Amino acid sequence: MIGQGRLFEDMSKVAGGAMGALSGLRGEVETMIKARVEKVASEMGLARQDEVDAALAMASKAREAEESMADRLAALEEKVGELEAKLAAKPKRKAEDSQGKDGAE
Repeated sequence: MIGQGRLFEDMSKVAGGAMGALSGLRGEVETMIKARVEKVASEMGLARQDEVDAALAMASKAREAEESMADRLAALEEKVGELEAKLAAKPKRKAEDSQGKDGAE
């Protein structure tokens, strides 16, 4: 029985060592695959995730700036319209005044 216990203990150690070796091998295989995929993506001209995220952030910022500028433009157009209306009303008064003077003479 003691011999069997020792046998199982040794087998357990061997299995543990094999699992450790397989775990290390798994890490190496993952690293190799990742390097290969990055190389292929680079050759194909594909963007990395951080580059895509940066481009999306820039696009979002540009969209917000465009919306802000559109609001400012609408406000300025409204002011210009009001000023044009005031200017259009003033010449009418001058024209009426000059017609009144012509009629009195």
